[in-house]
Amino acid sequence: MYKDKPVFQWHYVCPVCKHVHTVRFYNEFINTYFDKVTRIEFDMWLNRKDKEKHNQLLVEYEIAKGELEKINNFIRMELL
Repeated sequence: MYKDKPVFQWHYVCPVCKHVHTVRFYNEFINTYFDKVTRIEFDMWLNRKDKEKHNQLLVEYEIAKGELEKINNFIRMELL
């Protein structure tokens, strides 16, 4: 549970080492961070030829990616 909502985990089991690899966590609050990262990735792709806009989006992307990683790490350490 995160902020009183269930957290779902999308994962797969490695056939070689049998380790469970997490692909993504799902939660009402986490989804907003994930959506922001994917939106910026798509905007970066659309503006890949406009160097100035691409660099602006890259800065935004690094911030959004850091926020998403922070919340994912919190869930990994505290909730699982």
